[in-house]
Amino acid sequence: MPLDQYPPTLPAEAHHHFAYPASPSAPAGASRRRWWLVGVVAAWILVVAVLAVWSVGHERETVPEQRDIAKAVRDLQRVAGALAAAADAPGRAVVLGELELRDGCRLTPVREGVAGAREVTVYVRQGEMRTAMEQIRDALPSGYQTELGQGRGGTRLSFHSDAGDFIAVDGATESSSQVLSLSLTTGCRPRVDGLDRSDPVAAPAPGLFQQAVKALGQGDTPESFTALCPDKSGRGSESGPGSSAGSGVGPGAGSSAGPGAGSSAGPGAGSSGGPDAGSSVGPGAGSSVGPGAGSSVGPGAGPSADPGAGSTGGPGVGSSAGPGAGSSVGPGAGPSADPGAGSTGGPGVGSSAGPGAGANAGPGGAGDKSVTTTYVASGVPVPKDLPAALAPLTDGAEVVRADGSVRAYRVGGSSLVITPDGDLLRVSVTTGCGQ
Repeated sequence: MPLDQYPPTLPAEAHHHFAYPASPSAPAGASRRRWWLVGVVAAWILVVAVLAVWSVGHERETVPEQRDIAKAVRDLQRVAGALAAAADAPGRAVVLGELELRDGCRLTPVREGVAGAREVTVYVRQGEMRTAMEQIRDALPSGYQTELGQGRGGTRLSFHSDAGDFIAVDGATESSSQVLSLSLTTGCRPRVDGLDRSDPVAAPAPGLFQQAVKALGQGDTPESFTALCPDKSGRGSESGPGSSAGSGVGPGAGSSAGPGAGSSAGPGAGSSGGPDAGSSVGPGAGSSVGPGAGSSVGPGAGPSADPGAGSTGGPGVGSSAGPGAGSSVGPGAGPSADPGAGSTGGPGVGSSAGPGAGANAGPGGAGDKSVTTTYVASGVPVPKDLPAALAPLTDGAEVVRADGSVRAYRVGGSSLVITPDGDLLRVSVTTGCGQ
């Protein structure tokens, strides 16, 4: 193409006057909408933060690591009581185990925790294991998720329950066995300083336990293991943890807790508060929970002179002097107000004058219905004739198991179990929730 045919170029100064199209301006309300969105997001973040803080103190925990070992110990007391109550029935004997704390578990690779465990042992009659497990499952609170399994052609039975609050209950046994050990575990939990691992306060030891120790001989210092009975909602009755020491199972512990105080021994009589009354909760009345305390605590109170009368109802008033009654006011001491009455004087024995008598009036009776307790004496010497030594206690009792290794009885509403303790014996009496 010839050069003279090219279009002429614009002069240089024309470039400076070329008008580019202007960009469209933002609408006037756009900036206000942006600030409104920022405000909404900030408010949402604030609401989420407030809800998070509130839920920490009010919402239920969703993982075990959110419930420390102190809460887990109380959960174990609740679940152990529910299991004992479910297993407590004719043809069965129950034993509560003590709390165990196991170190060495890991919450995270760098954080160590502690696990809690407890055991409830159930003895059943021969051939009744499957039925007993089904009845225990059905008697547990409705919130428990309990499953039974079987293996080896039905000869191996298993028990698993989710008791809530991250407490698991597991047990396995042969269908032909007469003993079922249910293990309660918490899983790994955060530690706490100053952990109170004591059980709820136990009632004074029942007369059945006192007489068993007297009949077989004194072994090691008696001790007790206590759990909370379930209330109507299926949860444990709160009765604040406290030391179980002084629950009437130590040497010289009996039903009196003050000078001259006495205990109720009339048929069906309770501690104080009127005829046929249970433990009173008025000042100075009822079962005391102090060390070595027993039924009546009124200083200077003495036994009533009316034969067969029930407990009097005034604060600090002593007990009736029904036939066979006797109150202790110190180790092995105690005046009686009726001929034939008298208190036993052996170590660890309080005011009992007949089978099951003492702080509780019925055979193997208990004090506080809000707890279930196993009273234990270990290191008891083996008598030459064990059945003969137990005869005064087990006459008329229901035999659950009686062989060369274990003897388990149901006496009234209580469980009496004698098991080997090395070359010695371990004697336990468990009071049920309904007593």
